[in-house]
Amino acid sequence: MRKLPALISIPVLVALLGVPAAAEKKPEPASKPVTAKERDAAIANGIRYLEKTVFRLPDATGTPRKQFTVAVTGLVGLLAEDAQSKTARKKTNLADKARTFLDKYIKQVRARTRDPAQLPETADQTQPGQIMQYTWPCGMATLFYGELHARGRQKAKAAATLRTLVDILEAAQAPNGGWGHAQYRKRGKPRGTSVMDGFGGYPDTLLASSNLIASSLAVVEPIAAPKKEDTLARALAYFEYAELANGSFPYDPSQRSAHMDMTGVSRAAGAALAMRLLGVEWDDIGMERALELVDEHFEYLSEGHGSSTFNLMLAAIVQRLRGPRDWARFKETFFRRILDLQAKSGAFECICKKLAFASTNDSKPFGGKLKGSSAFFAKGSEAYVTSMHTLILLLDRTWPERLPKPPTKQTEETPTTPR
Repeated sequence: MRKLPALISIPVLVALLGVPAAAEKKPEPASKPVTAKERDAAIANGIRYLEKTVFRLPDATGTPRKQFTVAVTGLVGLLAEDAQSKTARKKTNLADKARTFLDKYIKQVRARTRDPAQLPETADQTQPGQIMQYTWPCGMATLFYGELHARGRQKAKAAATLRTLVDILEAAQAPNGGWGHAQYRKRGKPRGTSVMDGFGGYPDTLLASSNLIASSLAVVEPIAAPKKEDTLARALAYFEYAELANGSFPYDPSQRSAHMDMTGVSRAAGAALAMRLLGVEWDDIGMERALELVDEHFEYLSEGHGSSTFNLMLAAIVQRLRGPRDWARFKETFFRRILDLQAKSGAFECICKKLAFASTNDSKPFGGKLKGSSAFFAKGSEAYVTSMHTLILLLDRTWPERLPKPPTKQTEETPTTPR
């Protein structure tokens, strides 16, 4: 079993020590636009890879998790059905397989989180007897089951599962309104108030996980609202406090000096998505600051910390929601790079170029030393990246029914890409 290193994260160290970001070099623009034919071929190859690979992965804890990949794959399956022509429409089995797998996993999480002995003492532990890092896959599963419900796929069962997922995620919310990897059984001091626990661990909350979980809870609120009336309000307050003066979002809100951390650009895009789904208007001053940062440093949307692919996926969703001009910029900047790194097998590689200090390439964890990692971790990383890149490409063909409908025209109230 792979263990996460019990070391302070690089962005945390940068923020605490005031280390400036390294000199940045902008990547070359895409050589040519991706055609619809190329896009559709890449999607089809990605889906074939997912069908052959994802459900054969060994179960493992750590990051990336099989459970998260399965949830993304299920959503890919639902969107892929929309993207097919009516004359060639074929139901994939990805959504059904994902649901069968996740039903069992969610029941396990629900049972184990009710037993304090099953919870970790810190965010860093990866011991097999404890339920680890479950908020990420449960957050993604919430989006998947919400989409099942929206499409009338066993709506009653989907609603019941959503109720369970919302309860799990609500219980994991820290006092500051955000989310980390999981609930902890540690006692003695409030959770969510410090950037780290001594010099050897993750903070109690993380902007990246909070971006996903707040978004998913907001999306399914009409079906399964949190039981506490202030859950979503506290989540929104978390983002409002976290945002720095330049529109950036740090690794954790307790950092107040991470303005030079360029991995905050992709976190800002994810935070903008969460804020929008929580009801913040496009012309809100905090929203405008975040999106101005994104627009000024657009190339860094692929340069996130922890998981660049995950951050890029959230950025893709928010760019699509902003309007056609912003989505066109995303496609022009990233689609060719995504397609250029697709193998014959259909698998994608992470497109992160490590332009920013502490950015993480998901295909080359720990400095590219895959040989030192187990084979199942390398395969799991490949499937993880492939699921999200396939989803990103599908957003150009169709759209999740549970999410707000993207505008067909760029509106004046939406902060737009600079001309």
